[in-house]
Amino acid sequence: MLTDTVLPPANVPGLRWLANLHSDPRSVLDTWHAGKLAPIPLGNFHVVRTTSTLGILALQQLKQEAPASGPVLWTRPHAAMDFLVAPTPLTWQSDGAGRLLKDGFLECPPPGRASDMRWPSRWAAQPDGSGHLPDVREIVEALLRLYHQEADRPEPEPEHVRPAASGAAAAFFATARRAAADVH
Repeated sequence: MLTDTVLPPANVPGLRWLANLHSDPRSVLDTWHAGKLAPIPLGNFHVVRTTSTLGILALQQLKQEAPASGPVLWTRPHAAMDFLVAPTPLTWQSDGAGRLLKDGFLECPPPGRASDMRWPSRWAAQPDGSGHLPDVREIVEALLRLYHQEADRPEPEPEHVRPAASGAAAAFFATARRAAADVH
């Protein structure tokens, strides 16, 4: 367990929890201290990856239903939202709605620190240090429900007609749109 060498973020419990998911927590802290993303191995958690747009909608819905919905990482290179979930023997992939990742690494910024704009990832919902991870079915059900709702909607009005989001939501959506444009 980590007992020393802690960065000074606002979210020390989340930082410790995430660093301790690595076999060498000190190397994670050193990586973050150097201003880099740290590779956190999947295994103690799995990831449900979906598009940024669908992920933002799902995160908003999940937070209304259960405020402690688990950590969510927004990843610019993939134009994706990565929901950290409890490990599961299930497999899942849906055209358009997302897929379940069980192997590899997730490149993570330190929880609780303002993200460097050069970083390709930032926390949309920070790890809180409790270790709570939602069941994969909870996330997949929300994503599929939203995916089918979106598919059933008529074509949206031109952007200049739609009401604008305000505050933090507007900034987040603007960043997500720019990231999606960077990918294409």
